[in-house]
Amino acid sequence: SPGALTSVNGVVYHASRFILWGVSGGRTDALQPSNVTQAKVFDPLNVQFAEGEGDGILRCISALGQLWVFGSDTLEVYYAPGTGDAILERNQPFDANVGISTGLAAAKDEVVVYLHGYDGLVYRSTGSGPERISTPEIEPMLSTTRRGFTFQDQGHSFFALGRAGTALCFDRDTGLWAERSSGLYDLENPTAFWEDGFMGFGEDPWMATVAARLNGTQY
Repeated sequence: SPGALTSVNGVVYHASRFILWGVSGGRTDALQPSNVTQAKVFDPLNVQFAEGEGDGILRCISALGQLWVFGSDTLEVYYAPGTGDAILERNQPFDANVGISTGLAAAKDEVVVYLHGYDGLVYRSTGSGPERISTPEIEPMLSTTRRGFTFQDQGHSFFALGRAGTALCFDRDTGLWAERSSGLYDLENPTAFWEDGFMGFGEDPWMATVAARLNGTQY
């Protein structure tokens, strides 16, 4: 039972427990971790709210040993203190006034968290404050993207933002952008996916295995 949350908008598995996000007391930035020893048990009193702005939580991702909480205007990072059923602790040095454009606009790989910001720019972080990676040439095209995902191709790691039939892809290894197309799939439509062994929403494991075809345009 979600206990104190009157509406659950999502769930993520982090630090050996489930963490719900949603609405509590009329606020849309509530977090509720499950019991440390019983992952399916939620204490109604064990609820906290985002500490920055009450801008509503759009997405949570477990990455780099921390919980990344994306709002429409802000990004906060939390860690689990690992003591009993303690509330998550905020990573105080990390404070970013950058939110995501939609709940599907963030993704991760093994070493980087990516996001398409509400300001129309693309950022990445390896644990510190977000770094802008979009360029003036690519940014006018970002307004038509819908969701973010990561994949590997020919030994390179990519962050991609899907559009209808194509994707704008950032090569982590070269720092270059390119527009790619599989020719087989509508990249604008989200699907269910598996993340850390649990069902989620917004990314597609099929894309992780497709060798996307470069159309020759780099930015």
